[in-house]
Amino acid sequence: MKELSIPEKLIPTERVEQAYENLRHNLIIFSSLKKHLDKKMKEKEKLEKYFENQSKINSTVPKSSIIQIHHPSSFPTASVGI
Repeated sequence: MKELSIPEKLIPTERVEQAYENLRHNLIIFSSLKKHLDKKMKEKEKLEKYFENQSKINSTVPKSSIIQIHHPSSFPTASVGI
């Protein structure tokens, strides 16, 4: 509250008390939203770096060298006689 130049001791009228409570409530909400935004911004930066690195990797690997993964049911089978 000091940052907003609000005196520590207010004359306790109902109007002042209501304004103070509204301000306090809004500051709590603002602080919570700022924490959440900071968290999401870090998450966004992390994802951007990840996708940027993936893009670089994909652009440097020739398509002919990409390994094709097949389902096991498509593998040829052999029988072994004992």
